[in-house]
Amino acid sequence: MGVSNHQESSHFDVVVADVQEVTLRGSAQLEYWRRALSSESLEPASVEGEAQVMVTAVQARFKRIRFRELSVSIAVGERNAAASGYFLAHAFNSVRFFAFVERARFHTPYYHAHIQVRDGVPCHVRLSKRQTLHLQAEMNSTKSREPLVQENVDLRWPIYLPTHPRRSNQRRLFHARLAGPTRVYAFDSRDTFTLQPSAEDPVFQQLIDSRFTPKEWHVRSEGIHGKSKTTTRS
Repeated sequence: MGVSNHQESSHFDVVVADVQEVTLRGSAQLEYWRRALSSESLEPASVEGEAQVMVTAVQARFKRIRFRELSVSIAVGERNAAASGYFLAHAFNSVRFFAFVERARFHTPYYHAHIQVRDGVPCHVRLSKRQTLHLQAEMNSTKSREPLVQENVDLRWPIYLPTHPRRSNQRRLFHARLAGPTRVYAFDSRDTFTLQPSAEDPVFQQLIDSRFTPKEWHVRSEGIHGKSKTTTRS
């Protein structure tokens, strides 16, 4: 079982089971994210001199309502140390009301978008707004794929949120749990990942400018996601 070192919170206010999840883990320019996160007083974690980025897409049900989410997170920690948490740069929900609740109740940077997720091989993730496809990840379908790793994981991290412009001395965060049987596949040279910038959502341009490069697919077909209340620290 893979377990993160950070175990501060064991209580999660929202727990969703039977989550289908496709996560792309990859690298990006360390100096770009060091500059981008300096205003947040956070340091991007470094692995072989590169920042670590996750693009996570899920589909699940909450109170019988089916929804899909996509989030972009950057690993953070001490300088030249392994990740001790993640900074949630931007996120989307396919249900407009859920996105509103995320912003109003949890103070998270969620916005509405159309999202597609396929957790079966070949996997795919797509996000569009106003009929424009802004993000697309496609696993090549002409090749038989065997996972590099199959394991049961239970990952728990603090998730740091963007600071309020008028309250930059206050750090908002929540604790997240991602658990369940996981299959890891290499991001093959024949797999594709494309981005289209959006004036409303700068995260796509940030991924382009930081030269985000997917390295692995992490796939959970029966995952568990937990989320604590958002807290504030000075």
